[in-house]
Amino acid sequence: MNLKIVVVFILIVGIFLALIGFGVVDNNVLSSVTTMVKGESPMAGLAKSSWPMTGHDRQLTCQAGVKGPQTNNTKWTFEVGSWIASSASIAADGTIYIMGTDKKNTSEFNESDLYNRSVGGGIIPTYVLYAINPNGSFKWKTNFSMDITHYKAAPLVAADGTIYITTQLGELYAINPDGTLKWIHKAEASGCGQSAPNIGSDGTVYYVWGNRLYAVGPNGTRKWMTDPDEMEVNSNENQPAIGPDGTIYCQNMGSDIILYAVDNNGKLKWQYKIKAAHASSPSIGSDGTIYLFYNSLSSSSTDVVALKSNGDEKWSVVIPDSSPSISGVPPALGPDGTIYIPTGEHIVALKSDGSLKWEYSPEIGRSTTSTMAVDKDGTLYYYSHTDRVYALTSEGKLKWQYEIDNGADGFPPVIGPDGTIYANSEITRYLYAIGP
Repeated sequence: MNLKIVVVFILIVGIFLALIGFGVVDNNVLSSVTTMVKGESPMAGLAKSSWPMTGHDRQLTCQAGVKGPQTNNTKWTFEVGSWIASSASIAADGTIYIMGTDKKNTSEFNESDLYNRSVGGGIIPTYVLYAINPNGSFKWKTNFSMDITHYKAAPLVAADGTIYITTQLGELYAINPDGTLKWIHKAEASGCGQSAPNIGSDGTVYYVWGNRLYAVGPNGTRKWMTDPDEMEVNSNENQPAIGPDGTIYCQNMGSDIILYAVDNNGKLKWQYKIKAAHASSPSIGSDGTIYLFYNSLSSSSTDVVALKSNGDEKWSVVIPDSSPSISGVPPALGPDGTIYIPTGEHIVALKSDGSLKWEYSPEIGRSTTSTMAVDKDGTLYYYSHTDRVYALTSEGKLKWQYEIDNGADGFPPVIGPDGTIYANSEITRYLYAIGP
């Protein structure tokens, strides 16, 4: 914020403080004006940690403020049941949270351990939340289980330490920092799928299930849900993002992709429609620019679009001979404004104006399938389609790679406060700590 903006901000706040003193306006108006002038921090409402949620922050920048590991050394591994069902998130004290089964072998499951899915068929195990100390030792696990799918999202850790998890039944679990249950919010709409939650600066939790966006207060009381007649959203692994002005961005993944901008009262501000079958979750820059990529229906290409905060198009580019790796993966944003896009077998880095910066092509068959992570130096970390974590320099050069035993589709790597990378896949039962 430059000096002129600071002076204007101080003058406006001073005027409103005087008006509050005379009873002309209330504190809620002042809060709104402060947000409008200054904008909210992307970490507002979240735990003060290096990685408290999927996508790192409310704007889904995937950008951590710490330096990641320079080598691929194994610090420790932690065994989590038979399957892992989420990526990791990190609390303010460094505790690592991850979802996994409570048994080490599938033969140990009995009828009470299994949930017969009402949508899609098949029997899957239920999962518990694990808390792991920064040294890799066991801290606790919940004594209750949750019905979730392998949806690559992480638990969300709020500023007060509460842990939020969504389920495939439309439930939002709030869990205390000691692993005890705080409350459960149940969605009303029918549907399927899961989206990772997001959180407002006031502690309101937002998540999508069925065809609605829900807003739930920190006490578990529903504040509002969107009207499907006005906007029909769905999850399909797409996560809501929150802009600096508090606007919530969510999507409809149907015959057309529609990005909705919703205010914090659940009212539609604007919508942006694209012709595509799959699209990323949005990520939002510090200036409010919204970035989205999707597969073109007219050609084998990846389209990237940048939108202004009012929904007007800023620029768009086409990356030929490519296709997005997976729905729900947001573009990662580097500290210098670089935009990182996973396009099938390639990682493409774009400058802030949409022009090409560099392109990296790993070995054939090792496309990225997960959300990426960027450290404060611009080093990019991602999990390949098969069994490896890659670290690329900000210039697009390979720094190191790390092989995961029996790895398949990987969950998003995350960065710890000391620069440790935490990585895992949906096949292996281990969480890997990679670092010095």
